[in-house]
Amino acid sequence: MKVQLIAYLLIAGAVPMAAQTTFATITGVVTDPAGMTIAGAAITATHTQSNYRYTAQSNETGTYTLAQLREGEYTLQTQAAGFKEFVMRAVQLVALDVRRIDVKMELGAV
Repeated sequence: MKVQLIAYLLIAGAVPMAAQTTFATITGVVTDPAGMTIAGAAITATHTQSNYRYTAQSNETGTYTLAQLREGEYTLQTQAAGFKEFVMRAVQLVALDVRRIDVKMELGAV
């Protein structure tokens, strides 16, 4: 009986377990008015209740991801040189939410 228990524990320990999280994610692509992607745009998601800020930058394909976000309401801001600031308020996130928010920047002052 002991041998079977030990064998079971060894096998159970060898099976990879999936990571579990209750956090949410915001992801998307930043583009200009012509639809071309914008690399290096600064993205900030501010948790309205705590005022905690999560930041990221769009990569060479214009893609950004803000992960490990707590549940609640957020304001999403995007800034890039030569473009007007993009602001989206009242973005509601719940546990395990993966929200896609594509940002289309407008030409203008920084």
